[in-house]
Amino acid sequence: MGQDANQAPKTDWAELMHVIGPALAERADLCDANDTFVTENFAELKERGVLAAGVPTELGGGGASYPALCKMLRVLGQYCGSTALTLSMHTHPLATNVWRWRRDPAPFERLLRRVADERRCYCRCAEAKEQMSASEERQNKKGELHHANWSSSAVASFRSEVSNPSVNQP
Repeated sequence: MGQDANQAPKTDWAELMHVIGPALAERADLCDANDTFVTENFAELKERGVLAAGVPTELGGGGASYPALCKMLRVLGQYCGSTALTLSMHTHPLATNVWRWRRDPAPFERLLRRVADERRCYCRCAEAKEQMSASEERQNKKGELHHANWSSSAVASFRSEVSNPSVNQP
């Protein structure tokens, strides 16, 4: 069956990760060296519509299936683990809401359209980091980030040199 003339060609999201992956990896090395978030990588994902990849096409998204999204994340992880991890924290809950939308559209349609239209990130930590510049951020000795409007200790749990007592208990 041929492609509808009004329908844009489907994006191969995993292939896109191979195309942009080397640039993401280069920036990831800089972020690792400077102990900073992969903000520029997320800006590129947003610009290329990756944040809406899993939103159904009828709502303005990329229409990627769940297996295609998982493949995209696996490929992305080969280039930048931090970007892949954070994108997975957006992609998997979003996919859950797509599944729920297919069964009961009313409660989820607005959210999904917003992700597609505004290229919003469903993962709050990435969205907050995207909205602030490095000059607005300061990091304390515990690895907690503080900003005038929010603070997060999630960074500490992703840092390998910080132990988590609850993980080490029997």
